[in-house]
Amino acid sequence: MKITNTSNNILIFSTFLFLIFNFINREIANFILLLVLLLSFYPFPKVNLILNYDHFKFVYASILFVLSIIIINNLSNDNISEIDNHSRYLLLLPILLALSKYKISSDFFFMTVLASVYFSFFLYIYDNTFLNYEGRYLGSSSTSITFANLIITFNILILLEIIDKADDESTDMAFYISRYAGIILSFYLWSETETRGSLIGYIFGLICIIILYTRKSSKYILFAILFLVPIIMSSGVYDRIKNTYSSIQSIDTSKMEDSIEFNTSENERIYYFKFAIEKILKHPLSGIGSGNYEMTMRNDLKKEGIAINARSHAHNDFLDIGSKFGLIPLVFFITMLMYLFYSFAKHRNNLFARVGLIVLFSNIGFMLTQSQFAHHQATVIFIILMYICLSQIRRHFEINSI
Repeated sequence: MKITNTSNNILIFSTFLFLIFNFINREIANFILLLVLLLSFYPFPKVNLILNYDHFKFVYASILFVLSIIIINNLSNDNISEIDNHSRYLLLLPILLALSKYKISSDFFFMTVLASVYFSFFLYIYDNTFLNYEGRYLGSSSTSITFANLIITFNILILLEIIDKADDESTDMAFYISRYAGIILSFYLWSETETRGSLIGYIFGLICIIILYTRKSSKYILFAILFLVPIIMSSGVYDRIKNTYSSIQSIDTSKMEDSIEFNTSENERIYYFKFAIEKILKHPLSGIGSGNYEMTMRNDLKKEGIAINARSHAHNDFLDIGSKFGLIPLVFFITMLMYLFYSFAKHRNNLFARVGLIVLFSNIGFMLTQSQFAHHQATVIFIILMYICLSQIRRHFEINSI
């Protein structure tokens, strides 16, 4: 029994260590994730721990989503590596089963979130001091937009903790100083990525907080915005946001040959969306496949004489899934998200359910302008955060907790 308890503690600590190392070194984080997955099999959790409760719909939808993509990918004769990130919803399910047996301290969770932001800022100082980093900051991610979305997610979770503990008499000034410092640092790190799309997810998250906490949240959100505005005004994000409106006005969707000029980014997004919708309408059941997606787009661009870079994804998860694999996997994916919303909303008095709602809505915002499935790090962190939150809203907990 002692050995089992030790392995359980290692499982929980390793899960949170995985989150932290994603802001330090994602290669190490992947090794830690493998350890978490292996620990989830010892002792192997009984399936009925989950399927006897509300979770079974999510588990079934996840299985159907992955299996439908595997089948369509095979029918399209595409390489199995094309669906690596999609398969994570199935491969990582043992972690959900394992975590659901134990109660996790919300303080421990939020401390992990805060520590991740601080470590990320220390990495930024190191990169600028010793590596003379230039350009849009990538942090520990492969792309600036992935890092921006991650740091904004943790930013809004820190704000959630502040609001949730506002009425707690034991909350001291040191708590507020450390948390608001975390908000400021994460805003600054986001500004260094010069990523505008993350603001959509941030706004979605704020709306969710306002709905959950009503008037209680207003002054804390105002404080956060007061920190955000000067950071935006003094960074490269301001120019990118200011130019967005002018760029959109300059776009003629019937003639996009000027895409390499002032409105490149906006033109690209519009074309990618149009391309994906056209392919969904032409191939609603099977999509065009993932392996030749970029080549098909490149050929279409060449025929139309449009100077836009072809991509391997649609910069929108919903359009990306639909255009590559058809509507059936897309329906399963939306069903997964709907279940997550239903489950978290049903248990919204639970703090982890509120965390789940905010992470869910923020990531839906991110999915509208970026294909999360194109990036392993973004996909896996979203899954793990969802699994942590789902595991903690069960109606019954075991006596083991940390």
